[in-house]
Amino acid sequence: MNILSLKTVPFVVLLIVLLLLSGCAGLSREARQFEALDMAVSIPLLSQPDTAEIIIAATPLPSPTPVIELEQVIAPEDVWTQEQAFIDLYERINPAVVYINVGNGQGSGFVYDADGHIVTNNHVVAGAQTLQVRFTNGRIVPAAVIGADVASDLAVIRVDPTGLALSPVEFADSSALKVGQIVVAIGSPFGLESSMTTGIISALNRSFPQGTFQVPDIIQTDAAINPGNSGGPLLY
Repeated sequence: MNILSLKTVPFVVLLIVLLLLSGCAGLSREARQFEALDMAVSIPLLSQPDTAEIIIAATPLPSPTPVIELEQVIAPEDVWTQEQAFIDLYERINPAVVYINVGNGQGSGFVYDADGHIVTNNHVVAGAQTLQVRFTNGRIVPAAVIGADVASDLAVIRVDPTGLALSPVEFADSSALKVGQIVVAIGSPFGLESSMTTGIISALNRSFPQGTFQVPDIIQTDAAINPGNSGGPLLY
């Protein structure tokens, strides 16, 4: 199955069919070493004519739990490199991501080619009487549904490309995906256009119930996906 590809950055683009909706936080711990003193206390017994001594051995303090220091896994320069890669990716791909208004609902999509074809989810545009597409530069144009596949929840709509500087994305091979890979989603959750979230691939080849059938080959991710993200691209 072919999906989307970006040769110039370390990411390729995947078509979102349906994404199933974690986060991580780093905690630092500090251990304090205690030293047990090996000492004895002498107490004279005054009631005896001859001084006698009783020796009370001090109970050693409990040994602290050993603490293992973990070496820094990611060097600061590596963090900067990854951060810059995300910035470059967003600036390159975001112009190809569109907001779709269907009157009583909304969703996302992405430019497929320079002829004005846009890919989205079928459930975004199914039954829509009117369609409007808004690009990241604020331009709004009408669109029409060209075709749809209910079983895979995919749809293609088209806008008149005249005067539009369209930036299509390229498909890549989804069979190369691995669980654990970092992914990025761009879309319009709750109508908040051009929103970018990150996560990992949680599982592959999932199926998702949709009415009376199952949508196959779902890519499961923990990247934040909310209503309005549907139809937008997933990148890795």
